[in-house]
Amino acid sequence: MSRADPFAFIKALKSIGVNLSSAEGARPENIADRPRPMLRQLERQGFTVEAAAPSADIVKRFGFDVRTVFDVGVDTGTPLIYDAFPDAHFVLSDPVSESEDRVQHWKDKISFDFVHCALGAKSGLAEVKIPRRPNRVRASRASLAEFEDGNAAMFEDFETRQIDVRTLDDVARDYAGPFGLKIDTEGFELEVIKGATETLTKCEFVIAEVSVKRRFKDGYRFSELISEMGKNGV
Repeated sequence: MSRADPFAFIKALKSIGVNLSSAEGARPENIADRPRPMLRQLERQGFTVEAAAPSADIVKRFGFDVRTVFDVGVDTGTPLIYDAFPDAHFVLSDPVSESEDRVQHWKDKISFDFVHCALGAKSGLAEVKIPRRPNRVRASRASLAEFEDGNAAMFEDFETRQIDVRTLDDVARDYAGPFGLKIDTEGFELEVIKGATETLTKCEFVIAEVSVKRRFKDGYRFSELISEMGKNGV
């Protein structure tokens, strides 16, 4: 992460309906017009506001040197890593077959292969659930995990499909390292990690979208994912 831009911070607060006003005894001008002094005051109290949204520039600063990047759960694409590693070769994978058409607009920007499968702890067959709302299929929310009732209630119904499951170790054998890895598999991230024990030893970085709140039945805890990665030297 990086320090938040003070004015962007104020703008973000306003976008969610939060307005700031000077505290009693503070200088009379509107503190929202003086965001930098406000953030300095917060820092003196032990609070630091960081920018939560990653950017390609931030990723580049780490100096990762990768030849192949796996984009697991690609959906329509992940511009962040494409911009950060324009010279790498990408392996885009998704259990929803329509994703192959949706990523074709990246072919003039990056070199990639598309792999139509789910990635998990072991090879086999599984059922992927694709949520639907009225007049809209939410392919980006497709999952091999079982939705919690509250999570499932957000959708009208689910389309189910039988899909091949492979391990990332199996897929990665055809590619040269060092690797980079991005995972966004709607509650199935731990299973992807369990099937990547060899690949992780060659990974320069792992970017994963992980829920802290339990959204899937018998879903993993955040600490379990970190522990599993730690076993493999990440």
